[in-house]
Amino acid sequence: SVEFSRIGLVQEKRLEQDFVLWKSYKGDNDVGFDSPLGKGRPGWHIECSSMVFETLALANAPYQIDIHAGGADLLFPHHENEACQTRCAFGVEIAKYWMHNGFVNINNEKMSKSLGNSFFIKDALKNYDGEILRNYLLGVHYRSVLNFNEEDLLVSKKRLDKIYRLKQRVLGTLGGINPNFKKEILECMQDDLNVSKALSVLESMLSSTNEKLDQNPKNKALKGEILANLKFIEELLGIGFKDPSAYFQLGVSESEKQEIENKIEERKRAKEQKDFLKADSIREELLK
Repeated sequence: SVEFSRIGLVQEKRLEQDFVLWKSYKGDNDVGFDSPLGKGRPGWHIECSSMVFETLALANAPYQIDIHAGGADLLFPHHENEACQTRCAFGVEIAKYWMHNGFVNINNEKMSKSLGNSFFIKDALKNYDGEILRNYLLGVHYRSVLNFNEEDLLVSKKRLDKIYRLKQRVLGTLGGINPNFKKEILECMQDDLNVSKALSVLESMLSSTNEKLDQNPKNKALKGEILANLKFIEELLGIGFKDPSAYFQLGVSESEKQEIENKIEERKRAKEQKDFLKADSIREELLK
């Protein structure tokens, strides 16, 4: 016998990891079916393998499904048992790839009904645009625990602001993507969907190209390359797709919008009068 903490003392097991394929009939209101193994019912791991082969499996396919996903808590025993019994019964793997997501904590506490700290996407969308939330979620690897808190959400918004500030500086230009930037991003994506690392590469690009633009603000080739880089990120990750002016007016009151319009007109007049120091000062004020 083996002492197994999850279910206590189990007499029939040779190993802790053994699992039940067929549960014996216990009578009364228990569910039972006649079989060569005696009356009983399938263990709960069987149901997933059965459903896959009944509804998803392709004839003569080397794998039954491309991606099998689930929470990290299902890795053992459920998914390991599911894979094991499928190999034995059908001689194939049940899935080509497995993906196990981490959990969401709220302010360093596990999210649960009992604690009353459940938080839903619809709640976050009351105060934050969906793109800000997307950028925040992309910043944590899918297998890691996400500690949801307002402070990190605000940091994520500021990072998204940087994308739109740079985009605002290079709109209307044409150019090709920087091949090294594209290569680095794709390498991150091919490394178990390491999007958080890809965002670090993006952050580095934002900083370096902003500095280059400060030194040479009329460099059209550089502007075109930057815009192509941002377009690539937009299509790959779904961030930075809005018009910068529209993005920066999200959640802005009508009076604030009017103030922004006045500043834009003031900057335009300063440029017409060749007062470039004042124009630059207003631009920095608008970007804050």
